[in-house]
Amino acid sequence: MKPISILTASLIRRPRQSERKTHRFTGTLAAVTKVPSMSPQKQRMIGGDAIGIPPAHPGRFLDPQSDQPRVFEGRTQPPPPPGPDVVDQSKEFDYREVAKKLKQDYVHGTRDASIRHLDALHSLIKYLVKADPNLDEMLDQTARLVYTQFSIKEVSIALRSASDGRYRYVAEHGMRTDVWAAHNKISYTYDDINDTKKYKAVTISHHTKLYLAEDNPYGPDEGDTYSEHMMKQSKRKSAADSREGDYLDIFIYGPANETYGWIEISGTWDGKVPDAKAVRCLETISSVLGIAITRHNMASESEKASKTPEQPKKAEQTKK
Repeated sequence: MKPISILTASLIRRPRQSERKTHRFTGTLAAVTKVPSMSPQKQRMIGGDAIGIPPAHPGRFLDPQSDQPRVFEGRTQPPPPPGPDVVDQSKEFDYREVAKKLKQDYVHGTRDASIRHLDALHSLIKYLVKADPNLDEMLDQTARLVYTQFSIKEVSIALRSASDGRYRYVAEHGMRTDVWAAHNKISYTYDDINDTKKYKAVTISHHTKLYLAEDNPYGPDEGDTYSEHMMKQSKRKSAADSREGDYLDIFIYGPANETYGWIEISGTWDGKVPDAKAVRCLETISSVLGIAITRHNMASESEKASKTPEQPKKAEQTKK
């Protein structure tokens, strides 16, 4: 390699701030010297830095403050600045951040649908803590929570009557007045709710059955419980879409697997069929209702037994 002459070396000057740029291949900061009168051959003789070629040591670049080369332990680029989640190891961690983070996550967790479902379940479980829970109040609360926390358009709950054993609707939320009045006029026997010819259903699980509008799962006395006009107008474009006339029954069982009743839900507010996570959580809610109904029945039987006068026992006369 030819030595650099004094005249050539005098043409080399320190690059200005505006003349520095990042090399497009290595990411290192390379200085570019503008020598318009110098031929390409002389530029190659001067060295790589003068024509924008990365320096011999890839970890070296010029400090914008001192214009001196800096080395970062073999890195081709300076270390990135610490992000918001990067902990500065040189400082002692503030333990109060643990409680702050948990509290913020807890408050903002209601934006998650699964958290809202757990909140609804927790609200109903608190009824079981009471010695004598109000069943009617709990049923109304259940219908309201399913409507609000699960984004269901219409919710109703049917239970078996202790007087005649027939199933009737006892609570609702989201229905129009006339639609709810039509539900109040209907009653079912155990054979009715298990009639697969009259009510064509798809069994999702032991607790849940799905009824689709295309199968027309309605009896002759249920015409006012839905809008036939909207059923004809609504179209299903995907497997997630819900139509007018779709509904799911989540059954409520007792300790001997007897059917206490069911929670009946339509599609969601945005026209979708409730997903599997929501269905599983609703099945858990139905089991909570099953516990409450069992306790209510036991309390009612105990109360009746206490009011029934005891029959005097006949004393046995023994003859000696």
